[in-house]
Amino acid sequence: MSSVTFDTLAYVKKLRQGGLSEEQAEAHAMAQKQVLSEVLEATLATKDDIHRLEKQIAALKWMTGAMLAGVCIPRAQGILHLNGKALSPALLTRFAVNQGAPLW
Repeated sequence: MSSVTFDTLAYVKKLRQGGLSEEQAEAHAMAQKQVLSEVLEATLATKDDIHRLEKQIAALKWMTGAMLAGVCIPRAQGILHLNGKALSPALLTRFAVNQGAPLW
């Protein structure tokens, strides 16, 4: 939950200078503070939101690497066997995950 810094006293003083009664000015200030709080709560990301997204991005990177390895390794092995060469699966996996590039 985020907190809103809103100078209600200064706001009340300005409303009072504009001709509102003390009660009206205070009611306006509290309503304004509540509206600002709700808007900011709905639109700003918290540290927890960002941390959760970072975890999701890390998981997606890992899944993408695993998917690339699953697609690239068999294809590269097939190409290398056609050319009479052999590479270890560990080397192919390390290359596909770390580089993220096709092996052909």
